[in-house]
Amino acid sequence: MATRTYSELEARRRAAEAKIAAVQADVPAASEAAAHAGRLLQDFTDDRAAGMVFRALEPVCCPRCDEVFAEDRRAATRDEHTCVVCRTAEAPEQDPSEAEERLQAAADLAAAELSYQRTRLRLATEALKSAETASGDAEKVCAGIEARLAAPSRRTELEAELIGNRARLEELDAEGEDSSDQDDEGSVIEAALAVVEDAFKPLQESVLKEVSDLILEYAVLFGVENLEETKLSGNTTLRLVKAGVRTSFGSQTAGERARLKIAATLAIITVAERRGVGRHPGLLLIDSPGANEMVAQDYDKLVAGLADLPAEFRHLQVFVAAVESPTIREHIPERHRKCAVGDAYLW
Repeated sequence: MATRTYSELEARRRAAEAKIAAVQADVPAASEAAAHAGRLLQDFTDDRAAGMVFRALEPVCCPRCDEVFAEDRRAATRDEHTCVVCRTAEAPEQDPSEAEERLQAAADLAAAELSYQRTRLRLATEALKSAETASGDAEKVCAGIEARLAAPSRRTELEAELIGNRARLEELDAEGEDSSDQDDEGSVIEAALAVVEDAFKPLQESVLKEVSDLILEYAVLFGVENLEETKLSGNTTLRLVKAGVRTSFGSQTAGERARLKIAATLAIITVAERRGVGRHPGLLLIDSPGANEMVAQDYDKLVAGLADLPAEFRHLQVFVAAVESPTIREHIPERHRKCAVGDAYLW
């Protein structure tokens, strides 16, 4: 349940990152469009104001030679609507309100679009922060559960011992044995347990040693760096030595834990087949191995190692669900790939 929740939240975080990248590209374009519309409106307003000022001028002399214009000339030019200086006919003043309204509407629309894009960016940023926080919390929950599962536990052993003791008490009560008989039976049981443990312990240690060596081999093949030793104990705790330092499975990164899980599964299958005690169905499903914060080089090693498995495990079918990438295309033959093209469904 916790792993599924973490996967869903991680997908939500990646979607939020993709959305904010798209929005960040739209904001500069909207800002430039708003600035351009504002400049056009301002230029129009300035040109109109300047025209009104110049048309209101009443020159009394030539600006070039200082010749004073006679009153009758100025009166004639006013009546004829010509320039008193150059005698050019004045163009009738047009109503600028329509053009101004059009430019103002364009400026308002561009400003509204800029405000909308900035709001989108703010909401996308908040959504990304929320998704990152939720994903981080879910990852911590998963790490805590894994740590608790990896911790040594004697519950099963104690429960089995308790059941055995109860059964012995019931037998003794039913048969009405005296204290001497009870002591004899207890001694026999203890001796039998000791014999079983002495016979079982070497076999267990041998199997776990063989599995641990294979975990190390497969993990290095899948790109776990600086790994020098792996030790799987009887309570399923996996201890590691990396670069001379002792550590545990729960202390590794998400990408390293994913590769160690695959390595441990393959090691157990291999040892079971070698000893003739395996009942594995021959089907291995791996979902999104690249979604565990794995760098490209390690992902390449993992996929390459998985691609080589059929050569070693003739009866094992390996299904990997992943995003198509150059790494997938390089190591997995086309006849063994099923990809969705465009908007098509995969299944």
